Amino acid sequence: MNEEIEYKQDWDDFVHCLERRRITEFYHYTVINNIYSILKYLNILSRYKMSQMGIMPARINFWGSKLDSLKDYICLTINPLYSIQKIVKQEVVVLGINPRVIYYKDTVFSPVNSARSSISIDEIFAHFDLEGFESLFVGEYEKRTRFHEAEVLVKNNIGIRDIQTIYFPTSNLLNKYKIKYLKWKIYALLKGNIYMPKLSIAPSGLKLFS
Repeated sequence: MNEEIEYKQDWDDFVHCLERRRITEFYHYTVINNIYSILKYLNILSRYKMSQMGIMPARINFWGSKLDSLKDYICLTINPLYSIQKIVKQEVVVLGINPRVIYYKDTVFSPVNSARSSISIDEIFAHFDLEGFESLFVGEYEKRTRFHEAEVLVKNNIGIRDIQTIYFPTSNLLNKYKIKYLKWKIYALLKGNIYMPKLSIAPSGLKLFS
């Protein structure tokens, strides 16, 4: 999938915003069994894209009545999620995503969990520009968001080069998947892809799996 990425017109202002707030990554939570598919297709795909390609992933988030409106979007969190492992009850990994996805043309932002009934689809889609992104935060220079569950919604797909790191909750789980990862890496190289995300144990300070 080699779709050309289009940027928002004021993308350079978004770059300065990320630098000012010292934002280096966003987070995408997924069941560990989905990693092979992501590496195979060299993309995180939206639900609609996956359905078109006959991919049946294990899911950990549900949009309820908003599913039809958000089926083209991939949900990223700005902050680590609390107790995600207890909620999902499956082995979960976290993908650290390059924050430049905020200035991809169709990216939108949600000040709260987009599945909540307290926010409408129209409100989410109204947060599409720099003002909408800035409104998620407290102050001009802070990384702290007004609501912990603030989200970035990226349309269609996130390419492999925007996946910076795959975070594992424990060293045992990381070591278990290192051999599989090597096989996936060879498969990707055979397809002409020379980039693969790095593997890491989640830093304790991030509390990605708390």
